[in-house]
Amino acid sequence: MGSRGTFDGRIQAALRPARGSFGPAQTISVGDTNIAPDVAVNAHGDAVVAWGARVAPPDAREIDAAVRPAGASFGTPEAISDQPEYVGNPWAAAAVDSRGDAIAVWSREDFKVRAAAYGSPPASCAPPSLSRLALRPKRFRAARRGPTVSTRVGSRVGYALSLPARVRFRVDRVKRGRRVRGRCRRPTARNRGHRRCTRYIRLRGSFTHRGNEGRNRFTFRGRLRHRRLHPGRYRLSARATDFAGRRSSIKRRRFRIVRR
Repeated sequence: MGSRGTFDGRIQAALRPARGSFGPAQTISVGDTNIAPDVAVNAHGDAVVAWGARVAPPDAREIDAAVRPAGASFGTPEAISDQPEYVGNPWAAAAVDSRGDAIAVWSREDFKVRAAAYGSPPASCAPPSLSRLALRPKRFRAARRGPTVSTRVGSRVGYALSLPARVRFRVDRVKRGRRVRGRCRRPTARNRGHRRCTRYIRLRGSFTHRGNEGRNRFTFRGRLRHRRLHPGRYRLSARATDFAGRRSSIKRRRFRIVRR
């Protein structure tokens, strides 16, 4: 497949079947001033074309895109950027994955990079989303020796990610407390008449797990910094960080270490 911009502002594409010849050019977009199309095709034949539109040299004022499902024709072009967007240059980069999901990326005059999945509103690249954090079982014995993360003995930890990221886990000890001046304090004889509350005491150390997009699992063995956790109540906190340094919100789940 090839694409081009014409002097009259049209975006055209020509298709070539496997072991065949290019067919006649198909017009994808008419009108306005369109320039610098970028095309991406996956192994199934799904294609996306993105280009700079409403060009007022040297900049474009909009990014448009059109998608072609495998074996079909290009759909109606859509503006996938803000209007006006003030694109730093009229070139956009397009990509399409094996499922046919398409994305376009471009830069603005203020040096910010913007991206939009085709058919969705434009947005800056979002941070990873961490969800469905769970421990099964929630009550388990701590391993006497060995690593923090394993594949056998312990509690199975599961979580889901919107994109690949490194997930950092921390452990808090759960203790009883008394509410004093808006804060949860250690119980003493002086504050025993105050309202009860729950304290979370952060333990030293943490561990990480490399997660993929979708559901992830590993076994937590009840050990931290090469030491097993004492019997009692705890809380596991998880936060994902992607390759660009963007961080997710923190997710927490309680668990209990038992003697036997």
